[in-house]
Amino acid sequence: MARVLVVEDDLAIRQMLTYALELEGFAVSSLSDGSLVVQTLRAATERVVVLLDLMMPHVTGWEVCERLAAEPALAARHAVVIMSAAITPGERFPDFVRAALLKPFTLTTALALVETLSLEPVAPSASQAGELAAHP
Repeated sequence: MARVLVVEDDLAIRQMLTYALELEGFAVSSLSDGSLVVQTLRAATERVVVLLDLMMPHVTGWEVCERLAAEPALAARHAVVIMSAAITPGERFPDFVRAALLKPFTLTTALALVETLSLEPVAPSASQAGELAAHP
């Protein structure tokens, strides 16, 4: 199974996701802001599913997306999932963003999404660019 990186400033959410994913057999790392996401992905030797909160102190999820957009080959190797309470239907994200989780979401939804993304081919297809549906 793929590695998972949980990037979330809310300690309770970060710990809950980490624990639940570890119970499902995933190797999980976590960060409390986006400052080390790009470096972590560069160092990864395998695909990483990134659960990325948008609203965080210091380096936001939006800023992480900007940094990843500047490195398209790096972004294409991994699967980025946006997490936020402020996602509106039809909202557009960078092409490399694979899905959006609308907070609050259920653990069942998050786990199923991570499992699905961990099994997909490494590079996202061009047909997946554009609008994403938020997963409740």
